[in-house]
Amino acid sequence: MGIHHDIEFMKLRKNLRKAKNIYEKISMLEEISNLNPRDSRNLALRRKYREELKSLKVKRRQKKRQVQSFYDGIDYKRQVILVGATNTGKSTLLSQLTGSKPTISATSFTTYKPEVGMMNYKDIPIQVIEISPLYIGDSDINKYRFIRNSNVLCVCIGTREDFDLVVRQLENHLILLTSMPFSSSKEHRYRPFDRIVEKPALVVSWTDIKGIDLTVVDINDTKSIVEQLYLLLNIKRIYCIKNGKIEGEPLVFPANQEVTTGHFIERLGKRFLQKFNRARITGVSAKYEGQIVGLEHALYDGDKVELMK
Repeated sequence: MGIHHDIEFMKLRKNLRKAKNIYEKISMLEEISNLNPRDSRNLALRRKYREELKSLKVKRRQKKRQVQSFYDGIDYKRQVILVGATNTGKSTLLSQLTGSKPTISATSFTTYKPEVGMMNYKDIPIQVIEISPLYIGDSDINKYRFIRNSNVLCVCIGTREDFDLVVRQLENHLILLTSMPFSSSKEHRYRPFDRIVEKPALVVSWTDIKGIDLTVVDINDTKSIVEQLYLLLNIKRIYCIKNGKIEGEPLVFPANQEVTTGHFIERLGKRFLQKFNRARITGVSAKYEGQIVGLEHALYDGDKVELMK
């Protein structure tokens, strides 16, 4: 009997190398572990394989617990998240803002995963994401982590009850709504789950609702919605001019931060700062078109900067 076990042991050992995944390998190791070879070398190998089997079973259990989140991989430097109860116009608004074609239906909970679109305003690309509805008892950790790490929230409502539900659910996860513009401070992003985080927010409504301490805009007024979201994103754009033309997208700074020519050039790269002589400025901050300035000149939103030799 033992001789047959040794032969079978060697066959399975050879096939073990051909296992395509963790599940096939576990199955083969279980067979090997149940054999009783006589050869001392095979006995030593069996002990080794039994230890490997234990380790792989632990990995298999961990793998089963790891559910892929719908929110994994959705990342951008400027994000607006559309939040709200079911049937409050999130899909409609996403379509209006970005031209995306999400499924729009009167059926509750049509959106079960994030829908992503892009809009461009004043030369600034902005990612807009519609997430699944918030509801009483909602405890999707991945969803609320995603909300916590966004830049701005756009709360879609049809009634005052819709707004109260959203506020209650967000507060349950220590997320507070504010009318203050976005800041890169720790109050706004990447706070531990046991710390309060503040989210700049705009309310978009189907009806005229009073008594909300945030800006409320009609859902059909797309122009005002975009303008308000842009303000909440707190953006100051500075353009780089080369050979008389705008080069690439503008560099973005916080609107409430003083930005000098030196800050702008430092963002372009230290080598530009080391070679700096002077710059020609066009825009609001210039006393006259094409003003020549040094590193300490304060720049305003929309200014254009051309480095001079």
